[in-house]
Amino acid sequence: RRPVISDDGRWVAYEAIPDSNPLAGLGTRFSLYAYDRVAETNGLIAGVGKVSAPSFPVFSQQSGFMAFQSSETGVTRYATTVGQIYYRELAQNSNRLVSLNYQGTAAGSAASSNPAISPDGRYVAYLSSASGLVTNATSGINAFLWDSVTGSNIVVSGPGSTGCGSIGYGI
Repeated sequence: RRPVISDDGRWVAYEAIPDSNPLAGLGTRFSLYAYDRVAETNGLIAGVGKVSAPSFPVFSQQSGFMAFQSSETGVTRYATTVGQIYYRELAQNSNRLVSLNYQGTAAGSAASSNPAISPDGRYVAYLSSASGLVTNATSGINAFLWDSVTGSNIVVSGPGSTGCGSIGYGI
């Protein structure tokens, strides 16, 4: 799958089939890795899913943070069966669930996708049809903005917001 390089060239994210899982047809599961050019090391970020579910990793310009999507359980402590958005602090080797319900108790109830990250790595924007990420989201697909400092989401689309209104394409 398509590799992605950070703006400063330090990090390269790529998906591959783990060595322990030789090619087994289209049911093969991929994992997301990050290569650190400074340390000259590869690190497993997370399992990300099947061929039909790419991770779409994105780096912040400051190169210390990454956002990505995964449909695999085990990326964080929250179980999931649909695509979720995650935040990676590369120096800490830790993942945080972005598409977390507003109670902080479970992953989003439906698919989330298309992460984008702010230059400083503080904010992650994404699309989701999950209910319960915030208290004021409308049904359907909404655009959300997650803050890594507060760990909370706000909806930036839909009626009553200053966002883009109804998003007319699928996840």
